[in-house]
Amino acid sequence: METMRNKPGKLKVTPSERRRAQRIANDQDNSNVLLRLHVGDDGQEIVRAADVSKSGIGLKAYSPVRTGTPVQLQFNAGDCDITRYGKITWCSKETDQTDSQEGDFFRLGVSFEPNDAEADTLFYLAVKQRIIKDD
Repeated sequence: METMRNKPGKLKVTPSERRRAQRIANDQDNSNVLLRLHVGDDGQEIVRAADVSKSGIGLKAYSPVRTGTPVQLQFNAGDCDITRYGKITWCSKETDQTDSQEGDFFRLGVSFEPNDAEADTLFYLAVKQRIIKDD
């Protein structure tokens, strides 16, 4: 898969990607775009948004999640919580060697359930607004 560097909040799309929708990348190392990831009965983990589109979201997490696992994501957008359901489409171990953080983490790809376009759009716009605000 090709990758392109860009500024936070800018579209990041390459011809070789198989995404259904364009995404907004969050390239900030210390991003405050935090979400709660619920995985079955395993409780929850606070994760960071790496990118977002209307059809899914990329996350940075400290625990791996098996591909195909159903998940629930909660994002606090001011005075309301927005919840989306989806499934893990991929999981990859990564290493962060920036000045602010050092160590291993996992990149997760989540595909939203395709049955509620209005909820997908609301979630996308809320996370996008926070990414651009943190820019």
